[in-house]
Amino acid sequence: MPNYLTQEDLQNYGTDLVDFSLRAAHQATAPQLEYLRQQNEQLQRQLGQEAKARLDMRLDAAIPDWRVINADPRWLQWLQGIDSFNGISRQRLLDTATARGDASRVIRFFRDFLQQAGGQARSRTTSSKPIYSRAQLARCTARTGRVPIAVVKPNGPVRRPTSTRHRRKGGSSAGCLPPAQNELS
Repeated sequence: MPNYLTQEDLQNYGTDLVDFSLRAAHQATAPQLEYLRQQNEQLQRQLGQEAKARLDMRLDAAIPDWRVINADPRWLQWLQGIDSFNGISRQRLLDTATARGDASRVIRFFRDFLQQAGGQARSRTTSSKPIYSRAQLARCTARTGRVPIAVVKPNGPVRRPTSTRHRRKGGSSAGCLPPAQNELS
């Protein structure tokens, strides 16, 4: 930071007057500086949230089940390994790419894991209810012209209710969905 006071200023005005002027300037500007600091923090948080949302959107488009993979114990174990090209843990490299919002690198981590794991992620859910992919529901809708009754969770698996109270009267899309597996692949 530049020093605006010179030795000559101190000699001409004295240290008491210079010190008083500095304290008065600080008192006059402190509230505005605090307001700007708070505003900057708020903008930084907002930018971080927007960057995370963009990263999540890119991941959703490239690796639709990335959230399931992210909870897979094999994924977590794989991240503990060392990257063969640079000798740094995969987790550290992934954290850096995520912090920078580098969706291409993050997507590459998931793809590398899927390639090494044989393309399958194991779900932590052990529900006895069948789980259907969005693609299976779309095929069923195209085939029957009706949307199958299902419970859709945002960015999650699709489950068909087992009770009949959720079913529509008049017509059915029953039988268009195959028996589902309880593990997503």
